[in-house]
Amino acid sequence: MKPTVVQRGEPTKCVGLIFVDDYGKPIPYVEVKIVSLSEESDYLYKATEIEKKYLPPWGLLADESSRVWAKINQEKRALFDGIGVNAKTNDVGAIKICLDDNYYKIYARKEGFNIYPDWTLIRGVLPQTVSWNENIPMYKIAVSKEEEEKLEEIRKAKGKELQKLIEEESKPIPKHGKVTFRVYDAYTKQPIAKARVEVNGYSAVTDSNGLAYIELDYKEYTVKVSANGYIDYSEKLYCMGEIGIALIPLETQKIPKPVLSVDKETVIEGEAVTFSVDPSNISVDLYEIVDNEYKFIKTFTGKTTLTISRGDHTFAVKYLYKYGSYTSEVWSNIVYVHGAVKPVWIGKEEEIQKEITKPFEELRDFLTGKEEKEELEKIKKEIEEEEKKKKEEEKKKFEFKDVIPIIIIGGIALAEWGRKK
Repeated sequence: MKPTVVQRGEPTKCVGLIFVDDYGKPIPYVEVKIVSLSEESDYLYKATEIEKKYLPPWGLLADESSRVWAKINQEKRALFDGIGVNAKTNDVGAIKICLDDNYYKIYARKEGFNIYPDWTLIRGVLPQTVSWNENIPMYKIAVSKEEEEKLEEIRKAKGKELQKLIEEESKPIPKHGKVTFRVYDAYTKQPIAKARVEVNGYSAVTDSNGLAYIELDYKEYTVKVSANGYIDYSEKLYCMGEIGIALIPLETQKIPKPVLSVDKETVIEGEAVTFSVDPSNISVDLYEIVDNEYKFIKTFTGKTTLTISRGDHTFAVKYLYKYGSYTSEVWSNIVYVHGAVKPVWIGKEEEIQKEITKPFEELRDFLTGKEEKEELEKIKKEIEEEEKKKKEEEKKKFEFKDVIPIIIIGGIALAEWGRKK
């Protein structure tokens, strides 16, 4: 059966590849990617930019590291999938690749083999040395003798070109010249104008493109750079050609760390809990953490309330810091809230509640002496009633009818008597 043919540009040489497993059985429908070195170089540059996009200079917090790296690797895979030429082997694992005279790399992947779904480098071809990495037990490649002879001729021709290149690179390099300093923002990557660069007693100020030039001997110096609104830079650098220097903005050193708190850690299900964040002037996103997944609840500033359901709950807030095109997620501490089961009353709630609280009220009255005081008050009241009753009866026994003055020697006595009719 004829192999699947992949052609790129004006073909000068072709390579036939057969993919087999460790037992010599052909592997059908292997995904193959052909990438030139220039495409790979461009990919590596863009992959570095992806890392810079998500990784702050001061590093990542432990709780966000895995999440950020997963995002970085996802974007890198999508970027790599989009470069080069993609093809598949036929049903007997064969493919014929026809390429123009350039440097290429061949990658392959198939579910169930090696480190799928990542691409695995198989070999370099035309004009690189054709070699098989025995340390990767993913595929074995069969190449015809005729193809090997053609590749050997190409390797010899390219070897001469390489030798010439080595001789060019071996020429003595100059020891003195103009050094370019490119100063830029570490976060936005934008050039910084009017930055002052000081090297070995010389100084220069960057232009609108963030570039400054100083004539120097090519060797190591302590390079100092300062700019308004940025942290001063001072490092030992080997000064030659162009040097890029990233300055860290002062503003990024004041990123607030949100602190989350609640007014109650335990509530009856259905009740509300108040969440507070410090600093109170930043807008944050409230998340509930369920089975290691972050479920968005709401966005708030300062304080907010949330009705709690039954069970244990875990919450945290995220503050999204922005500086130019750079963004960073800053997470708070974790707080816990327990939603207790709501009591259910059977029958008349007030009567049941009264019966439940009665023993406690009796105990309270005993401890405070209320019962003894009430008994004394009762006895006192009974005595007062009895005294009042006796006085009433005495009053009814007599009526005062006459008042007779009696003169007695030595004094006067006033007597009142009367007889009740």
